[in-house]
Amino acid sequence: MSDPHTCEEHTCAACNAPDLEAFFKKQREIMERVGWIVHYVLDHEEKAVPFVNAHTHGILEKYGHADLQICLATRLGVPTDVIHQMLHAVVRQIEDGVVFAAGHKSGEVMEGYDVKFVDAEENGRHVLRVLLPDNRGAFPDEPGCTKELATQATFAT
Repeated sequence: MSDPHTCEEHTCAACNAPDLEAFFKKQREIMERVGWIVHYVLDHEEKAVPFVNAHTHGILEKYGHADLQICLATRLGVPTDVIHQMLHAVVRQIEDGVVFAAGHKSGEVMEGYDVKFVDAEENGRHVLRVLLPDNRGAFPDEPGCTKELATQATFAT
């Protein structure tokens, strides 16, 4: 969490909290004010493919829509603020009445590319995982998808 950033709704609680107590307090304040949050879990364990698990809380309660998740290998170097912006782009569509389901694609999240939604589980709860295509537009479940991006579909959280 070393890349401080802001988004349209709030300043990132994780980047600005001096300790865990302050972090959780800020997180509760954001939930009360905005109705949902983005939570990041950075995998620091020695695994073959360390990853970031960015997911929402509160989308189900606020919009009646499954919460969202993006899991990417940390070595891809996608900044958390970019991941945050992608999740916000999906939520803006949900606010406009779009309902996403597994297999659905959207061209409104990343300029020039579709993203794909698949069912996933995040700590025992159902989420829709947002899959990013490789630079040729191939998704993890399609032939020829680069190995680096193919792993995003198989992360267990």
